[in-house]
Amino acid sequence: VIYFGHGEPGAISGYRSIHRSELPVSGKRQKRTIFLLSCSSLDSVNESSLGEQFIDNRLATRVVGYRGKISFTDNKSLLVKICMNLRLDDEITQAQISRLARHCDIENLEKVNFPEAGKHSG
Repeated sequence: VIYFGHGEPGAISGYRSIHRSELPVSGKRQKRTIFLLSCSSLDSVNESSLGEQFIDNRLATRVVGYRGKISFTDNKSLLVKICMNLRLDDEITQAQISRLARHCDIENLEKVNFPEAGKHSG
């Protein structure tokens, strides 16, 4: 799943904002990667980010997004690279994320995983 658009801490805000508190909870863990290609998609609000909420609500096992702002041009460049280089049903490694960030000259791209035990890690 890829979201490309506007964001703010705790929400994506395209045509209508979707706040982390509005996400449904899945009965079964969904094995999917979600790319939140928007500003502040991994910035915390009250100790939880939108990316973490997708994981906590069992809607994804991995979320890739940004801490802080990202320019439209850099974000679009990353989207093109994702579409050209990754199969979204495969495990996406931090090394792949780092390579994509380097190719696009983006410093604040990160990944959040569903933890086997304990707290989320990026």
